[in-house]
Amino acid sequence: MKLLLSALACEPGKGSEPEVGYRAVLAAAQRHEVWVLTETANIEPLEAALARDPNGHRVRVHGIDFAVPEPGHGTPQVLNFQRHYNRWQQQVARVAVDLDAAVDFDAVHHVTLASYWTRAGVAAVDKPLVWGPIGGGVEPPVRLLTELGPRGLLEDGLRFVGRHAVSRLPFARQPARKASVVFAQNPATARRLRTAGAVRLLSNA
Repeated sequence: MKLLLSALACEPGKGSEPEVGYRAVLAAAQRHEVWVLTETANIEPLEAALARDPNGHRVRVHGIDFAVPEPGHGTPQVLNFQRHYNRWQQQVARVAVDLDAAVDFDAVHHVTLASYWTRAGVAAVDKPLVWGPIGGGVEPPVRLLTELGPRGLLEDGLRFVGRHAVSRLPFARQPARKASVVFAQNPATARRLRTAGAVRLLSNA
């Protein structure tokens, strides 16, 4: 099969989300031809690692610039990041559609930095979609809110309001409508997903 993976975070040796992206690429390449859309800065370390992997020749890496400038005065970091993340996913959509026209993928997979309320660019491709592992559904316990401090309360409040507002927009609902398979990181996120596909709980512990 020919697979297109979207993995903004995808770099060996970094752990956390970048390692998830890298391991997903390696797993897919064991049996399939793989194209990866990732941040341009990841290309050099990713290609170096793939050159040492027996299945690395099955992977083609495409970079899309992702630079998050310092937020303007008074702009919370979380809003600044999400604005640029959304723009990156819009670029992914355009590149993915063009690549599909040339390659004719069998399926697409949005892998890293995936939340139930954010855009998934590869969903623009008219092919079966694997979505996840998806997060974003967990809220902090009310009894711990006082431990966040004023800045933490502000940012968490913005996340809460933003998640619930943005998740109702058409572009945020598109992946859930189109997905053939959804991997949810936890039960809280799974409950928020509305999809005709299958929801499988995949722990991120």
